[in-house]
Amino acid sequence: MVRELFVKEFAKVAHTELHFDALGPSPFHADFFVELEDGPREDSKSGLNLVRDRCLGYDSLTCYADSRVFHDIEEAKKAAYAQLCPEQDVFYWFAQIRADEMGEWGLVQEAIHSLIGSESVEGTWNKILRFTRTRRLIAEAYGRSSATRGS
Repeated sequence: MVRELFVKEFAKVAHTELHFDALGPSPFHADFFVELEDGPREDSKSGLNLVRDRCLGYDSLTCYADSRVFHDIEEAKKAAYAQLCPEQDVFYWFAQIRADEMGEWGLVQEAIHSLIGSESVEGTWNKILRFTRTRRLIAEAYGRSSATRGS
């Protein structure tokens, strides 16, 4: 809901350089719990066993921690977070790359629109400017589009 409000409100100032950009939606929304248990639920080398209960709204994820491996709940939570973080890091890394590329593509489009706009202006001086500007704008547009492709 908040994201949609921001999109709506920032659309009102679309003519400015201010814009709204967001990552997501995240696939990691859930109610997350860590509980200590006597003995492992399953054969787990890490001493952690994650159980997912599908629910309306957010799923419930309970990480059962073997009390023979972890001395207290804080130690178990740290271990659970350490196992989950790498997956989340990769997801958000790719999401940020995608957001950056979308921003770069907007700059490429601006350069193309400038090129098209310069073609409609008449006069000798404008022909000279068009000749010099066109090469620069094409180089800028190509450089940006190449950067978004990683080449």
